[in-house]
Amino acid sequence: MTTTDTTPQLPLPDGLTEQGVANLHDAAMSSADVWQPGREGLFLGVPEADYHKAPGVSNSMLKRIEPTPAHLLQYLDDQQGEDEDDSTADESMALLIGSVLHSALFTPEAPLPKIAEKPEGMTFTTREGRAWKAAMVAEGRRILTPAEYRTLKGCLASLCNHPWLSKAMEHSHNEVSGFLTLTTKQGSVLRKFRADCIPRGNFLLDLKTVQQFKASPDNWPKVMADRDYHCQAAWYLDTWNEFEFSTVQPTWWHPKETFIFCVVEKAPPYAVALYEVSEAALEAGRQTNWRRLQAFIHCTTTRNFPGYSPSPVVCDLPGWKRHQIAQAA
Repeated sequence: MTTTDTTPQLPLPDGLTEQGVANLHDAAMSSADVWQPGREGLFLGVPEADYHKAPGVSNSMLKRIEPTPAHLLQYLDDQQGEDEDDSTADESMALLIGSVLHSALFTPEAPLPKIAEKPEGMTFTTREGRAWKAAMVAEGRRILTPAEYRTLKGCLASLCNHPWLSKAMEHSHNEVSGFLTLTTKQGSVLRKFRADCIPRGNFLLDLKTVQQFKASPDNWPKVMADRDYHCQAAWYLDTWNEFEFSTVQPTWWHPKETFIFCVVEKAPPYAVALYEVSEAALEAGRQTNWRRLQAFIHCTTTRNFPGYSPSPVVCDLPGWKRHQIAQAA
């Protein structure tokens, strides 16, 4: 059976010209040449897989220290052994769509993750369907249904046609990896982050995809709180601003004042919303990050990642249950 390249060719986003992409690519490659695991600094062009394997504590990793440090240690063991995560099929597909969107929007000069659109009407119970699926899997492709591919195209079209976003991305640097050591009285830790977009303005920019209606002003604050996005914003912003910008290039990299989330819904009309994280939310994120960092440093210095309480603790009924019992009496 012969196959053709079925990786969808997504359009170049507005605000990034072919020459701009070429310039960005050249800068990225020269910067990646000087990056090595464990080295501090800001770097363009570090492959995503290398960033994730590099030494250092990221915000997404640090938040796994809750509910207990033992959960973080298990996560790190799983990552080292390259075990499968506990994501559901729907969550895994959502992550894939988000990853392809990031690639198409922020690194259009790089190859897209290998994907294939399942032909309309094909089922994997037929001989033809099974053969096609086997061929795609053999090529290392992830299969998208027609509906999932429409979601991908719809999200990308909304993002590329958004005037504010197109303007913000003009001459920006994207997928910037940062590594910086924090030293405290308890010990030191190498922090790391990977920023979606570093615009020339006074803010950092990050892309999020959400379900329908979750980008609304009524729903987004809860999404941000539930997913600890305010912690991510504080982690990226604070670490970025600690760099000595007089010693790095390009010269227009400078301290940023705030953090903006660009949120796109994964259902028609693929609405886009922009949210600047409030100073109060950033401060709440900083406090949470600091508490988690202190716990992480203590665990690594003592080489002890405890679980829940080692001895019995008093357990009471939750308030709502006591109220329910009182109402029934």
